[in-house]
Amino acid sequence: MKRTRPTNAGLRALRSLNLSKFGIGLNISGVNPVSSIDAALEKIMAELKKKGLRLLVTIDEVKNSEYMRDFIQEFQLLIRQDMPIYLIIAGLYNDIESLENADHLTFLLRAERYEMKPLNYTIIKADYEKTLGVSREVAECMAAMTGGYAFAYQALGKYMWESGRKEISDEVVEKLDEALSEKVYEKIWSELSPRERWYMGFIVKKDSMPVSELLEITGKKKNEFSVPRHMLIKKGVIDASKRGVISVKLPRFREFVDRQLYYEGEAGYP
Repeated sequence: MKRTRPTNAGLRALRSLNLSKFGIGLNISGVNPVSSIDAALEKIMAELKKKGLRLLVTIDEVKNSEYMRDFIQEFQLLIRQDMPIYLIIAGLYNDIESLENADHLTFLLRAERYEMKPLNYTIIKADYEKTLGVSREVAECMAAMTGGYAFAYQALGKYMWESGRKEISDEVVEKLDEALSEKVYEKIWSELSPRERWYMGFIVKKDSMPVSELLEITGKKKNEFSVPRHMLIKKGVIDASKRGVISVKLPRFREFVDRQLYYEGEAGYP
């Protein structure tokens, strides 16, 4: 594993570390200089272990970057030393999969996985109604638009607040679509295979669709759709929880796909 070396200022800071103000009750001062961030982390973890404390690290929107791989390797070493450190990472399916399959990081495959579930519609509706002062009907419509998707919930609330209006305007919807497209959907779309995109062009025609109907309009067989179906589910794009039926899982993704296919053309995998 590559050992990272901090700057001189960083090394000086690591000679005196006081975490008491954060409620940890840990003060390390006057210790010998450390030669790397990794060595400093090991010292900190050793002190936490002595005091019976535990450390939880949370990382959102994880990417398979050099720094992330270095950290995961160091985390693995600390776990092997029985240090009280725990890790929660969140990210898109492809990013998590890429990190899991990186060299020397396959131990992540043994970690527990949790699929993020949609937020509760009732709670979203109540929050919109209370915070934005909109009617129950408008709050219900807004909650439905988010699909329980956390980013959509935040973005829609933000744009409604900024609009100062009590009704959903075309401008608010356009801003929501733009935010979803730029921040999330363009990346998801870029990581779909040509075959997966081709199937999505048919799936978005309806709110939900029997698999038998999809196979009929595409002229494909069940075994031909099985792999893209599996991948689209894993990537969080479609919902197949209802037996024999598929639907688009992401809010306003149907509108996004329609726009993408319009600009890109519908050529591709037949």
